[in-house]
Amino acid sequence: MELIPIIKESLKELDSRSYSKRFIKPIREKVKEIAMEIAESENWANWEDNKVSNGVKTGGKMLNGEFLAEFYFSYKHDSWKKSSYLAVFQRDESSAAGYTIQAHDQELVSVFSSEEAIKLFHDAIQI
Repeated sequence: MELIPIIKESLKELDSRSYSKRFIKPIREKVKEIAMEIAESENWANWEDNKVSNGVKTGGKMLNGEFLAEFYFSYKHDSWKKSSYLAVFQRDESSAAGYTIQAHDQELVSVFSSEEAIKLFHDAIQI
């Protein structure tokens, strides 16, 4: 019998703050770090002509509880109606990290490879 799931469930019931600190916070930090590393390595962290705020931000699906973790960065050019963004997410504790790319003029795309996400976002921000 595997004890870890039983212990985790007991901790969640007894002390949700400790559970969150021990199990949820590290996942969120990992996902945020992935988003920050991509933004910095590709020079997408601080555009001079960005019409939306620069930096890595908390995603709405994390804020509303749909995803365990979601962080994104975005870019908007003057000539676009919508911004383009790249989000790194993890749905729950047992899932792998994934990537969502929304180009300003295309449908939302989800992938599970950082290389593919970087290429898609690169294409999404071409002017």
